[in-house]
Amino acid sequence: MLPSCVILFCQGDIHAAPPSQFIPTTEKNMTPRYFADFAINGIKTAGFNPIVKLIKDTPNQVIFEFRIESPQNQVQDELQMITKTTNGIYLLHYVIKKADMGQQTRDKWLGLLQRSRIK
Repeated sequence: MLPSCVILFCQGDIHAAPPSQFIPTTEKNMTPRYFADFAINGIKTAGFNPIVKLIKDTPNQVIFEFRIESPQNQVQDELQMITKTTNGIYLLHYVIKKADMGQQTRDKWLGLLQRSRIK
């Protein structure tokens, strides 16, 4: 299980604390893209068929969205931002229990995620 703690500061008006995780590592081959692929493969291995959209992919940061539309009790739409620093990998995500969060909510949370900074 990954250690979980709030380590990110988001600028702006946030009424909910998005979940965050930190994975300490000094391994150079541990990239944000590796963790994104690992997360998506885990969802697929669990038997789901996620709809995945890669939003940003750089050596130090990946932002992606995945949607699960069925079964009904597992429906969700999630945005994840994975950032690599010299201390390790930070994950920040926003999830909603809908098959599609809608463009307005997506744009709002993408903006909040992208403006967040590691303290």
